[in-house]
Amino acid sequence: MNWNNFQFTETFNHVRILIAGFGKEGISTYHFLTKYCKPKNIFITDDNPSITKGFNIPYIPFSEFSNISSNIDLIIKSPGYPLRQLHVFPPEKITSQTDLFLRWFHSKTIGITGTKGKSTISSLIYHIINGNGKSVLLAGNIGIPVFDLFEKDEPEWVVLELSANQLEIIHRSPHIALLNNIYEEHLDYFGSFESYAKAKSNILLYQSSMDYALIHYSLKNFSVVPMIQSNLLAYGYPCCFSSTPGIALDEKNFIFYNNLLSKKIIPFQKDIIPLVGKHNLENISGALLACHLVGISFETAIESIYTFKPLPHRLEKVGTFRGITFINDSISTIPQATIHALTSLHNVHTLILGGYDRGIDYHILIDYFLQYPNQPATIILLGQVGIKLQEYFKKFMIPQSYYFANNMEEAVKLAYEHTPAGKVCLLSPAASSYDQFKNFEDRGNQFKEWCIKLM
Repeated sequence: MNWNNFQFTETFNHVRILIAGFGKEGISTYHFLTKYCKPKNIFITDDNPSITKGFNIPYIPFSEFSNISSNIDLIIKSPGYPLRQLHVFPPEKITSQTDLFLRWFHSKTIGITGTKGKSTISSLIYHIINGNGKSVLLAGNIGIPVFDLFEKDEPEWVVLELSANQLEIIHRSPHIALLNNIYEEHLDYFGSFESYAKAKSNILLYQSSMDYALIHYSLKNFSVVPMIQSNLLAYGYPCCFSSTPGIALDEKNFIFYNNLLSKKIIPFQKDIIPLVGKHNLENISGALLACHLVGISFETAIESIYTFKPLPHRLEKVGTFRGITFINDSISTIPQATIHALTSLHNVHTLILGGYDRGIDYHILIDYFLQYPNQPATIILLGQVGIKLQEYFKKFMIPQSYYFANNMEEAVKLAYEHTPAGKVCLLSPAASSYDQFKNFEDRGNQFKEWCIKLM
């Protein structure tokens, strides 16, 4: 176990602590505090009071915060709990699992964020390191709260997938920080793209000259780049940060440029890489850089990539039924991700789009439908975004046939009716799932279930 013999738990001894948000991470925080620490008091707050049922812990509603603020020493905020609801507390009292972990173990942390691709890149890095003789743990937004890691032996490296919510409150950045992309998303939580982007960029903000920042080339002119104090490496195609080391790629090779910008050619076999699309080759290039920084050769890392098992709900083949191939890309919650999916696949005849409306601008998707060849012939629309897109389709005279479905069963029925044998039906919604589904996994699972039930 080790982890410095848990000396850091002294932070919580004889302290009055409020856990803000009592979902998976909040419960993890509670178990950690009660097992390893001696807090004076623990209190809970959550927008759903019934969530604390079964726990003998004092519950404090949002309306009482002003009355109890002076009696709380520390607030440990869970990612989904709105920071704005904690405004009555001094900012220095508010922390999070991610914030504390990075303060304690920054030097062994590889952190990955981005609007899209972060789960794949995090899992790739973990897969490569784990398969090459180094001890490593994977946690964070991918589903394992970081405090749960203290049940395991201390590793050489910790790979953290980090959401904007988790990066909202940190005071130290990861030793190796990878920023993949920043698009409009979660505007319902952050209120503006600027606030969302600022939270994402915190992954770099607190680095020093001893740390490493890995940045996708598309962020070359993004405002986060000038504030970097760490060693900058770029990745993707083309690798166009001038005078910057990093990785570019062509159809057959990754191309590594060192600090002197001399080239190293690293060939790969595209036909046996288990990830589809140019965006995934760029994800791989970022993972290769991170693993290079922990001492794994590019050649060895690429061999590990060939054995990687892709994550579900990401261009996942469900099967071929009645001659139609069904692809589950439920993870695509923004239009840019749906465009990546469409350009990565062939023979997409039917596209299932739509879901919960978070205020995202969809004109980039409309432009794609109007300007690029090989478009899906049939579009099936769902939810609030489906209603919005119907209006756009009428306004801009989108040539595709389109239909509205009230639920996933209806959507799959329509797909069977309108997709010819030999073609592809793609679920790539370009929208959040929270109107009709628990999350994107639930949406993808329902899609898969109805594909099989209705075959």
